[in-house]
Amino acid sequence: MEITVSGLIIKEKPFKGDRILLILTNDHGVVTAYAKGAKSPKSRFASSTELFCYSRFVLTEKKDNYWVENADVIDVFFGLRDSIEKISLASYFCEIASVLSPVDNNSHEYLRLILNCLKFLEKNKKSFFFLKSVYEHIIYSPFDKLFSFSLSEKSLEILKDTSEKYLLSHIDFTPKTLLFLHTIM
Repeated sequence: MEITVSGLIIKEKPFKGDRILLILTNDHGVVTAYAKGAKSPKSRFASSTELFCYSRFVLTEKKDNYWVENADVIDVFFGLRDSIEKISLASYFCEIASVLSPVDNNSHEYLRLILNCLKFLEKNKKSFFFLKSVYEHIIYSPFDKLFSFSLSEKSLEILKDTSEKYLLSHIDFTPKTLLFLHTIM
């Protein structure tokens, strides 16, 4: 069976010369797929299967696994690589997405949220702590209002602490990327 999906690479793991990808898709939730030869610089999948890459994939299901047949880059969020803070916060978003995103068809809003957060982060349109708080807790607001509010610095500090505590109270672990964020911010 072959499917075509748009998705964001939220985790990638090298395996020999291949990559094992965790893709947050628009229509199929979180999907694991194998990209044969993707670690090679000459691979046609080298750039479209990297972490934070939003691509259009053609996936084939073989023996209960998905294999990347084709991948075309939509956005690589290149500006995230400007600073360790940006790449660390983007990694945190991806780690949370890998745990909390649905594994079924109901993933459109999760993908939309992370793509918007990554774009705002890449373009420096919103502060780090604003985006982190929106991603952790404010996500239950109507999407058209999600990024439209503003807060004083003191209120943002309170929101940052509250949203983080809220998230941590609903998951069974402390994300490694959050621990790293605390060391640099």
